[in-house]
Amino acid sequence: MGLANLSLRLRIFLFFALMALGGIALITGGLILGYMRLAQPEVLSGFVIAGLVAGLAVLGLTTWVWLLFDENVAKPVEALAAQLRTRAHTETTHEMDITHARYLGDLGDAAHAMAGSLAESREAVTAALARETRALRRERARLEAVLDNLPEAYVLCSEDRRVVAYNAAASGLSVGDVEVGLNRRLPPAADRAGVRKIDLPEIGTGYLVRLGEGAKRGAGARDFRLLGRPSHPLSEATSLRDLDLVVFDTETTGLLPDEGDEIVQIAALRVVGGEILTTEPFDTYVNPNRPIPAASTAIHNVTEAMVREAPLVRDALRAFHRYTDGHALVAHNAPFDMAFLRRRETQLGLRFDMPVLDTVLMSAVVFGQSQTHTLDALCARLGIEIPEEVRHTALGDARATALALQALIPMLEARDITTVGELNIACDQHARLIKRVT
Repeated sequence: MGLANLSLRLRIFLFFALMALGGIALITGGLILGYMRLAQPEVLSGFVIAGLVAGLAVLGLTTWVWLLFDENVAKPVEALAAQLRTRAHTETTHEMDITHARYLGDLGDAAHAMAGSLAESREAVTAALARETRALRRERARLEAVLDNLPEAYVLCSEDRRVVAYNAAASGLSVGDVEVGLNRRLPPAADRAGVRKIDLPEIGTGYLVRLGEGAKRGAGARDFRLLGRPSHPLSEATSLRDLDLVVFDTETTGLLPDEGDEIVQIAALRVVGGEILTTEPFDTYVNPNRPIPAASTAIHNVTEAMVREAPLVRDALRAFHRYTDGHALVAHNAPFDMAFLRRRETQLGLRFDMPVLDTVLMSAVVFGQSQTHTLDALCARLGIEIPEEVRHTALGDARATALALQALIPMLEARDITTVGELNIACDQHARLIKRVT
């Protein structure tokens, strides 16, 4: 790993460490040379004491200057860079904070001016695009309304039976053991009846599957990009933008799963092709079969009355395992949530061994370890607003995490982190951080 791959703060630390070692080496060399020229053994102790005092003085002075430099230059530069990167790759509009850049000369004001100019240009472009696409959106809305009001359930699949689109009547239906959902692979049973092959030259070949009468349990969904997207197994080379992810969160009776704390709510949202599928949520209260402490209820507002008729932990986790469909999981401070899942694996006869991404570590890669990486702090930096009524609910936090993930991916790509393998390497450098996040 070259110096260019190290963080700015670490490079500055190494620079000052080298200065300190060099200063101590020069003092030591000078004292040795002076002692050898003097050739009086009885003064050796004086030279040693002088060397120790001078060495400690150099070390102390260098450390003090490094701390000042780290606090007033390195940290502000990293924070300023993170804010600029956030504005370059997200739609955040909150005012840029340059108070920490007071010792950086005109750099803070220049960055603030550039961010303001970028925001104005983006608003102008957005307004122009909105005018141009308004008619197209109306036509699309009409077509979607027609499809969603058909009484029969229809599903459009790719050649390998991955769901590309479905109407409202098909929402919530299952084919075999597979619930209809974007990019879920239907079982071969879907090939036998009510299937019509279609060929769309511009986007690919697929199949229209008629499932009969539906109950219109929810809204339809569609992503025709999936027709032309090849299906590859997850690997280190998989692009972050091509990942099919399940972003989840849990609310619990406490913080200690090994001491009997249990889940009281679990919720998740799927992310396919970078899009959050709000029409396909997983959200359930869970009966922990134990009292919920008042201190925990004060945080997540889940009471014992709310979970009394809810599924038991084993049933809720089986349903969640089916929902994940083997896709990679994403959570904020993932080791905490995964501990509640994995402690039940033996009892359930299931494995939650899919890859897990942690937005705490992704935040550290983008913004540096000196920043605060709680979900609230991350969302504030990214301009993501969490309505107070859904904060500290499993579904609300899962949605906030999914929105943060959406914003972080282009920022990671700007740092040349584009694949799962590259992200794993970058996150490994910050692994100890998750022990400090609450």
